[in-house]
Parts: sequence; C-alpha cells; structure tokens
Amino acid sequence: MLCTVLTAALTALLAPLGGRTLTWPFVLTTWALLAAVPHLPWLRAAAA
Repeated sequence: MLCTVLTAALTALLAPLGGRTLTWPFVLTTWALLAAVPHLPWLRAAAA
C-alpha cells in the first residue's frame, strides 16, 4: 500500500520535470548497495 501511494506521489512530483517514476526502486536499491560497500569487507573489485 505504501509503495502505491509513494509511486503516485512521485509521479506527481516528477511529471513536470519529465522524470520516470518507475525507476525509483532501482535507484534506491543502488544507493543502498553503494552505501553498504564499506561495511562488506568480503566484497572486492573484479580483476580487469
């Protein structure tokens, strides 16, 4: 239920800017994972 309300609110907020509402879950997940990287010592960069 909360996601439905949040998506509707974001649609109204981002419409004048031409923003895409349905990308917010992916952006939020990416930010959360990027914030968690310093706390995950077992996570290492891949070899080039």
